[in-house]
Amino acid sequence: MQSTGSALPVVEAQSRLLAAYVTGRLGRPSRDRVLASVTAELHAARERWGGRRPHIRIDVDQYLRQVARDLEGVRKARPLAGRRVLVTGAAGTFGRALGARFTELGARVVELDLHAGASAPVPVAGCDLTDPESVTKGVEEAVRRLGGGVDVLVHNAGRGGPAPAELRPSTEGNAQLALNLLGAWGVTATALPHLERARGRVVFIASRMAVLPLPLAAAYGCPSGPSPRTRTRCGWRPARTWA
Repeated sequence: MQSTGSALPVVEAQSRLLAAYVTGRLGRPSRDRVLASVTAELHAARERWGGRRPHIRIDVDQYLRQVARDLEGVRKARPLAGRRVLVTGAAGTFGRALGARFTELGARVVELDLHAGASAPVPVAGCDLTDPESVTKGVEEAVRRLGGGVDVLVHNAGRGGPAPAELRPSTEGNAQLALNLLGAWGVTATALPHLERARGRVVFIASRMAVLPLPLAAAYGCPSGPSPRTRTRCGWRPARTWA
């Protein structure tokens, strides 16, 4: 869409609509109603902006008000009721927020972090994600606290920082790889039998520019670079090849 205001509130509103629909909290209107609405909106857009891309132009304030009306009552639903959710990286701001939000939505949540937190609002099992033995014990404890299974694994743990591609991998770069890539790999592999039984899901929280959870130079600089030449020189392929 091309709006009269900032794009991010529009994207946020669209994501809430999509999430509500995918989780079954928002029904799809009838085809006749959709066609009537689209026809009226297109006519109004042509009246206001003429023939220059009327199909995608919106008034941001009007659009956000409409989405709010469409979502009235949806927030009260608990779409994750009964779901068992395991989140890595509990100590960070996003980890705490994810645990709290999932709990609000009805999920049973246990988080993994380097230091256990029995008194935290969301239980935290101690786990060093770079240590395979610790990962095995941490996931086992989390599964036990979740009642014997996992429906959703959310990878939130990670560390960032400069990792220039023109320099050899540093101690920091290796630490990022050990946590962001190998740590996530180990947790996924350990939790996979439980996820398979529950037909569960694995979710990665990462920068929107990252193709893989790798250090800055590899994950951000090459795939999001300004030209195909840059990507080729860095030895990376377009994002779709990693799907």
